[in-house]
Amino acid sequence: MRSCMLSREKRSAFLICPVRESDEETTKLIKRWIDSKKHRHDIYWPAIHTDQNDSHGMNICRANRLALTQADDLFIWFSPTSMGSHFDIGMALIAEETKHANEKSFLVVNRKEFSRAEPSVLRALVYYLDKRLRRKASCAEDGKIVDCALSLVEHTIAHDEYFIPSFSAQHPWDLVRLGMLFYEMQFSKKRIILLPGATTPTPKKSFQNVLLRLAEITAPSTAS
Repeated sequence: MRSCMLSREKRSAFLICPVRESDEETTKLIKRWIDSKKHRHDIYWPAIHTDQNDSHGMNICRANRLALTQADDLFIWFSPTSMGSHFDIGMALIAEETKHANEKSFLVVNRKEFSRAEPSVLRALVYYLDKRLRRKASCAEDGKIVDCALSLVEHTIAHDEYFIPSFSAQHPWDLVRLGMLFYEMQFSKKRIILLPGATTPTPKKSFQNVLLRLAEITAPSTAS
């Protein structure tokens, strides 16, 4: 009886962190941290809880979107080179701003690495989402990035037809924007994504393949 009561009192959490880009040492550190939080949180770790066998990447993104939406809290293992973290931070930002999901606390796990990080899109958006850190974000560049991101949220919500002139999985803003679109599309049934003809698929799962699949399923001929 006591163990059941303790289980109900746990909060659920989604961990934004590197998966494909994570080296062995980082993975060990993440696991050790998750184990240390088991008494208080049930943490969804995409590297373990999301099936990574996906030819294009859509199923991975859907599983992570659902877990992020249902979580009580969001944690981030900050890694400015993680492509997936940029996509997930885009989803988290639009969830926060549109209030589609329940209000969540947001916490940076590896604060020391975060405090030493160079200015970047990911750092600025983490500053914005983590209310405990927001007051410390004094860099003017951070403020400009957040303003751009909030404008992008408004644009994503306001327009059913969305033209993406170019896309690169190495470009932080492209990944943040794709994360926003992917999250918002579950609520916007009329969304149409238009791409230039030069966009081509990759042999293995990639965010480019996810974007191409979104354009395919939202095309006027097949959109319901």
